[in-house]
Parts: sequence; structure tokens; C-alpha cells
Amino acid sequence: MTERTLARWSFIVFALIAVVAIVLWVLNTLARDRHDSTWREMGYFRTALQDYSAMKGTAPTSLRDALCQLQGDAKYRQWLQAHCSLIASGNDAWGNEFVYELDRAQGIVTLRSKGPNGIDEPGGGDDIHLSITVWVSRGASKPGTNGK
Repeated sequence: MTERTLARWSFIVFALIAVVAIVLWVLNTLARDRHDSTWREMGYFRTALQDYSAMKGTAPTSLRDALCQLQGDAKYRQWLQAHCSLIASGNDAWGNEFVYELDRAQGIVTLRSKGPNGIDEPGGGDDIHLSITVWVSRGASKPGTNGK
């Protein structure tokens, strides 16, 4: 192999390595953006749901129910449109349905994205898991209201 041929092959190999590195960097950035946007919207949704449940004394039993109730109030409708387009669609950044579970006894809503693999792994694997403490009426007064 001549020196010129060796130089040409070295350049080709270097160029291929550079292209692969750039493609991997772009894919990693896209994956991180999806994760971040899903997590951010789940945080916004938590704020709206906590505020709403404290005001109404109850928490919706499903994501669809939550969205219907929140969108029925002008304050939350505008807020959801501005900050929660993924959640309003019912799907995370990967196109998978969110998982919404209400534990009335504990007053906790669990909101979960199934993550890139699309498999519900109850908070494990690549799932994005968020526990939301909500006020749920259990026959007692709201904190700080003396029952009136």
C-alpha cells in the first residue's frame, strides 16, 4: 500500500468516525429533549392539579377526567394550553399514553410516562414517575378551614 493510499484511507476512516460521533450526539440531544419536555410538563400539571384539588376538595379519578375538569375552568384552560400541550394530548413526548392513578386513601395521584420503550414499568426502567399529593375529601374539613 502506497503512502498516498494509506493517507486516503486514514482520511476516510476519520471522516466516518466524525460522522458517527455527530449522529450519536444529535440522537442523544433529541432523546434528552423529549425526556426534559415530558418531565417539565408533568411538573406544570402537578401544580395545576394540586391547586385544583385544594380548591375543589377532590381529585379527578383519571387523566381524561382531570383534563376535562381543568379545561372547564378558564384559569386552568389557558394555563394548560400554554404549558401542558403533551399532557393535554394524553401522550408523552414518545407518543405513549400517560398513566394516571389515584390513591384516594393516601391522597396521592401518580402520573407516569412510559418513556422511550413504551412499556409501563411502574416507575422503573426508563419511566418518568411523579407522585402528586392532592387534597381528597375523606369526610373531614380541608386543612385550616375549621369545617366551615
